[in-house]
Amino acid sequence: MRSKLIIQNRTCSSPYLIKIIIRIETIRKQDKAVANAVGYFHEKVLQNANGWEKYHEYSMDVCNLEKTTFLQLKNKYNTMNSSSTKHLKQMILKLVKDKPTATVVLGIVNDTTEDGVDKEFISEMSNVRKITGRKLYEFVTNCPSAYDDLQLYIQLRLLTYDQSHRIQLCQ
Repeated sequence: MRSKLIIQNRTCSSPYLIKIIIRIETIRKQDKAVANAVGYFHEKVLQNANGWEKYHEYSMDVCNLEKTTFLQLKNKYNTMNSSSTKHLKQMILKLVKDKPTATVVLGIVNDTTEDGVDKEFISEMSNVRKITGRKLYEFVTNCPSAYDDLQLYIQLRLLTYDQSHRIQLCQ
């Protein structure tokens, strides 16, 4: 009996093609797992910055209650589909209504193509903005080199990592 794979209502019976498709899907899932881990890492780093903490009300990730500043973190802007964007905007509107003096930031950690500040996320609200890349880390830490310092620290740790604990990256 030959194996078959159904892709978008079409049957594929080529064993070679099935192996390729399965391999591509495996890589896609691994890539997604790594991206999720990177996002979790940045969330942990930022919530441990001085004055910042974990905060999950209103779909936010990190906050500075003293400054009434709330962050929703994303690895990349394109990870938000239309329904998650709509939900996030609703949560932001509710947060700003409940806390009128709050600043709400959509923080895009790994977006260096639009590295900057004050890019309107919800155009009619001046206290809601998008901050990307290095400027996000600077915003949270008040240190212009915080993002680069973190990258350098990670690289140095990887270079000095105990050889007996090496990770097998390629199979």
